[in-house]
Amino acid sequence: PLNFCRRADLPSRMTRGAEQKPRGPVHISLLLFGAVRSDLQLAVSLASVRQNLLAPLTHGHSLYKVSIHGSMDCSHPCTLAAVRSAFAGPDLRADTLVVEGGVNSTDSMLRYRRAMAHAARAAAVALRAGAKLAIAARVDVEYASPIHRDLLPPGATLTWQVSQNVSASGERRGGGPAWIVVPDFAHFHQLNDRFVYGPMGTVLALFEWRLHNMAADLFAEHLACLAARTLKVAVLASPIRLVRRRSDLSVPDADRILAWRSMPQRSWMRAAESGSFCRRETKVRFWGGDATSCQPSDLTCKLPMRFARPQSHSISLRSSGKAATNDSHNRQGPSAHRSSARHTPFG
Repeated sequence: PLNFCRRADLPSRMTRGAEQKPRGPVHISLLLFGAVRSDLQLAVSLASVRQNLLAPLTHGHSLYKVSIHGSMDCSHPCTLAAVRSAFAGPDLRADTLVVEGGVNSTDSMLRYRRAMAHAARAAAVALRAGAKLAIAARVDVEYASPIHRDLLPPGATLTWQVSQNVSASGERRGGGPAWIVVPDFAHFHQLNDRFVYGPMGTVLALFEWRLHNMAADLFAEHLACLAARTLKVAVLASPIRLVRRRSDLSVPDADRILAWRSMPQRSWMRAAESGSFCRRETKVRFWGGDATSCQPSDLTCKLPMRFARPQSHSISLRSSGKAATNDSHNRQGPSAHRSSARHTPFG
């Protein structure tokens, strides 16, 4: 469960380190999590990981140091031996790897809970290993476009992740506002939950919040959006293309339409506005084009009654590497949420 702690609990060396610019290559952790559908599916997904996630970050420059942390389920027709072998090669060697026998269940809630547990576990390990930025990628997905090596959005910073006292506007003293980057499609007024990257502490806090707040009426895209909104994390949507792969390598029609754009869009998709997730969006020049950025209070996901009261949050870090959220009622009222839209997306 999420533990509560104060900034005073942090070792002074960690607090000081959070206010310094990184020296040398930035340590990025690639978090591979979820459920392997079959050995064939894993081979296709990992080939795309090598080509479109790892290669752009490691070839031809020394900007980043990349570690790989995997935590996943493997159920028939997946075999444990094939998974372990796939992560032992010279071009994709996992620093840590946890593979568990999966649950062949039609219960979406159970599958999602296991996926979030795997993601949170991998993120906690990576944080303890000193990673500054996390790229969280589902292991049953094929990544169809290369990630850009310029990972930080304009004005963004990695320094907030250790000391994060949140004001009503969502900014943190001692660092910039929290932020993440997600794909620019398949939101449907929620938030695409299949891929995310951002500061290591942010990504861990989001996964842990989702793990411990899911309910029968609350998971997947809706829960991802609520996590960002509740923890006051700004969102940037960029052209990251990916599709889900089933055990026989089939691709759902929705992914063919929205990611590959190889099929005509269905009428319900046009009505639901796949790319919509923000009430008052801002365009930011990023990756050579115009990306959509959104302040957390402008995310369009509807708050269930149990989350309806305005709250402020702080995310802090124990020396053990556990992320924690501290919730307190915000006495400034709804006007504090409206004011956040006047801030630039990342400081």
